[in-house]
Amino acid sequence: MRFFLLLFHKIRLHVRTNPLQMTVFCLGCFICTLAMVMLYGNVMPHMTQETPEKYYRSFDVYLQEPVPIRELDLTDVMNIPYGSAYQVEDIIVNSAIEPGKLDVKASRNDRIFEDYISDAAFVPDGTVPGDQLILSQNTAMHRQTETFELLGKVYFVVGVSTENYITYSDFHDLNLKVDSFRIVLDTKPGRREQNEFTQLLISKFPGCRVKNADYYIAQDRELTAQAVIVMTVLYVLLFLSLAFILYDMLQSGLYVDLIFRLHGATPRRIVQLIVFEQWCILFLFGGLACLTHRVFYENWFAQFNLYTGVVYRVQDYMVIMLTTGLLALCCTMPFAHKIVSKYSYRIKKEATVF
Repeated sequence: MRFFLLLFHKIRLHVRTNPLQMTVFCLGCFICTLAMVMLYGNVMPHMTQETPEKYYRSFDVYLQEPVPIRELDLTDVMNIPYGSAYQVEDIIVNSAIEPGKLDVKASRNDRIFEDYISDAAFVPDGTVPGDQLILSQNTAMHRQTETFELLGKVYFVVGVSTENYITYSDFHDLNLKVDSFRIVLDTKPGRREQNEFTQLLISKFPGCRVKNADYYIAQDRELTAQAVIVMTVLYVLLFLSLAFILYDMLQSGLYVDLIFRLHGATPRRIVQLIVFEQWCILFLFGGLACLTHRVFYENWFAQFNLYTGVVYRVQDYMVIMLTTGLLALCCTMPFAHKIVSKYSYRIKKEATVF
């Protein structure tokens, strides 16, 4: 209890002796944390949904050699008898018409896998007088109802997406060679189910290579690490503008530390006071910044997002406050080390300057 009373009196002393300095420092803490909150929502993979949820329930199978669709038995894959965890939602087959340049895909459900970024879709039969094609943006930029020649046939372009899609029946009629296919399950499997299903696919298609959710999880971890590094560097650069004010605040309080030292306080206890003093200020105004962002997010802050559908949870705000607090503490450590390593005489000598 006595420790917290001393902490309270030290903060109150800063406010009374130099209110302008304290105001600038607190406002700076508020702005730095608010900037990190906004940056967090634009760079962290789980916030930007860099990897949509359906990838975590997908299994990409790369065959050792291309196999014509009529010879590739996918019936067993569509009817896996191992329980609900393996119920298949869709299968997307891929044929490399020109390896590295032109691929054509088809879905058993005649839809595109990339529906989270494109609204392209096949139209009902009879709407267009011929075969339909959803064209890749990389292949050509054609508007709907225009035609495009592919595989020796003229297709009606009914949409534009990131990949070329034809109907599954057309893919089957052309008997295109499948070099890879993607299986999408109804629900996200657990670790055990994921490994079992991967082994099942390897046994059904000898020599194949399977890319499951582990690949995308590893990708997310790499992106998260990169985002954390970017945020750390930017926050340190932002906080450097406050470091001089922080150092001046701690220097001006040396005479108080001297009094504590003369009354028997150990260097460790003094360091604890310094650390908790800064943390109280940082968490108070960091929390205020998070609360401000939360309250005005829908009406104002959401327009600064680079992505749509960014949702902040309480856990996200807690992570931001904890991280920024630890980074700010790093700026305090050099002075804390100075307190621990020097004797009262040296502290008194510096304190008399003020």
